[in-house]
Amino acid sequence: MPYHLANPQYRLAHKELNYFTIFSTKWESLLSVIAVYNNACACYNAGMNRVQGRIRGFTLVELIVVIAVIGILATITVIGFGRYQADTRDARRASSATVIVESLEKYYDENGEYPGCNAMTATPKNISDNTLKGISPTVLKVPQATASQTNSIKCYLSASPLTPSGTDFFEYEGDGSVDCIGDGSCLKYTFRYKKESNSTIISISSRRNTSIATAKCITDLKASSTSFSTIALSWSNVANATSYQVQQASNSTFTNNLVTMSPSPTTNSYSATGLTAGNTYFYRVQPVGAVGTACTSNVASATTRSISTPVIAAAPISSSQVTITWPDVQFETSYTLQYSKTGNWAAAAPEDPPESLPITISPNLAANSTSYTLSGLTPGARVYFQLRANGSGDQSDWSNTAYATPTVPAPSCMSASTTSSVAITATWCSVASATSYTLQYSTSSTFASITGTVANLTSVSRSVTGLTQGAKYYFRAYALVGSAQSSASPTASDTTTVSSPSALSITAYRPGATRATSAGSWLVSPGGSQWYYAYATASATCASGTSARYDFRGNYNANAGGTPGPDDPAYKTSTTTRTWYMIQPTSGYKIKFGARARCYNATSGTYSSWSSYKYSCAQNSGSTVTCNF
Repeated sequence: MPYHLANPQYRLAHKELNYFTIFSTKWESLLSVIAVYNNACACYNAGMNRVQGRIRGFTLVELIVVIAVIGILATITVIGFGRYQADTRDARRASSATVIVESLEKYYDENGEYPGCNAMTATPKNISDNTLKGISPTVLKVPQATASQTNSIKCYLSASPLTPSGTDFFEYEGDGSVDCIGDGSCLKYTFRYKKESNSTIISISSRRNTSIATAKCITDLKASSTSFSTIALSWSNVANATSYQVQQASNSTFTNNLVTMSPSPTTNSYSATGLTAGNTYFYRVQPVGAVGTACTSNVASATTRSISTPVIAAAPISSSQVTITWPDVQFETSYTLQYSKTGNWAAAAPEDPPESLPITISPNLAANSTSYTLSGLTPGARVYFQLRANGSGDQSDWSNTAYATPTVPAPSCMSASTTSSVAITATWCSVASATSYTLQYSTSSTFASITGTVANLTSVSRSVTGLTQGAKYYFRAYALVGSAQSSASPTASDTTTVSSPSALSITAYRPGATRATSAGSWLVSPGGSQWYYAYATASATCASGTSARYDFRGNYNANAGGTPGPDDPAYKTSTTTRTWYMIQPTSGYKIKFGARARCYNATSGTYSSWSSYKYSCAQNSGSTVTCNF
């Protein structure tokens, strides 16, 4: 029997899967019955509608019946599923208990005694390494163990024994001696677990109960594979032995495929023949004397040689080549490599096109090969591979399926040209095999963040609009063959222009109040501490991503009658400040402010051109007047 079928945990998982499948099938059948009933009701309603000349749905009685049926089925399902879960946990406990008990008996076979409590409640690794050797850690845990619990075996305590309704654990009760309770050994045991479905405690007693020490055993039995079908055994010679009984099995507890070799060897070695390649066999030896037999040896195992299944990987190395690699398989004499455009390795149907069939590389690849490069492939067209190792007397299964896509050549050039304050046109070199292109653009030269992506392009030029004024953009393109994409093209960049501001305005005002020189924003610092002042505020609108910069002028130019004032020069500055101040003019004189603006992108340092100047004048306190100069 194959090992996985002999494994109790596998059989339990398989049983649970069957339960679930049966449950699902029955539920689907019930739903089908309900569906038929609904259809019948619908047909009946349709007929009644034609008779009565009106349209109606299900009657209240019909709905109540359906809901009641569904409720009953749901209740039965929940109860049944709960029982199923309990049965599943019981089966798992029973399976684990069987494995543990068999391991305990194996321990007895090897040591002539049973392990003590401290050994059985140690860590799973310690148990697997030193006590119940090779036992799976999962076997030591009960189904309802806590997440932190790794070993559910507890030694028997009269104050807190295992009960059907209590905590879930395995109970190990030895012979009651101090040695058995501590670090020593036990001469007998009782192993218990609870059966949840009927609230009982299942007890399993040790198979042997002795008060004498065991005889000397063979402890150095060794097994080693010598070919695809033979295993060699060797052990220390036992005095006075007339022959040796050699037993072979397919599991370590010697419950599967047990065979006693004949004839028995008379020396301390044996060669088992006629075995199956790749199978693991377990052996034990018992000396036979003139009267009786000695104890059984340790268990030794070996696996006959086999050609293991290769594990392959595939990677493109150019636009027309793919390399397949794998670790060398032991004992092989050659390799068979196949490739396919579809990954379908099944036998061809008459209607299958020739290009869908797998192709076998001929001749076979040499022994100890670990790579192969396939050439002449189409850029961007995926290729699938599988590999088999061959040997004298054995052949591996086909490997995993690996695939790779020959690279798609990247566009070899890229250029970018600004066409407006919000648009840049990108142009790149074409790729012969490309079926489409993808264009990416970003304000980062490393494309740390992607501003935008334009996919499914069939031309080699694209105008990208809606950009920020005065911003520098970087562009790169990818060529695609189907879904296979090339690496990126070279990068090109350009900066959008900045538009001049709109809606420029300026308003001058003379409040008739004083302002401190230290307050700042004077077109010309007046000195002193406090001055009566006039001021003007400008405003302009810039596009998103840019901000306004202002150039202010101020002068005292005429009296009320239009007579020119003092021939003072205009004062100006360039600033982000929108409001500027001057000392108010002598009574009867006007003060004239002027401003112009331009827009600025601080990231790229790009300016628009200056707007025209606009002016505003103030004369008397609290007034804005027309500028007549």
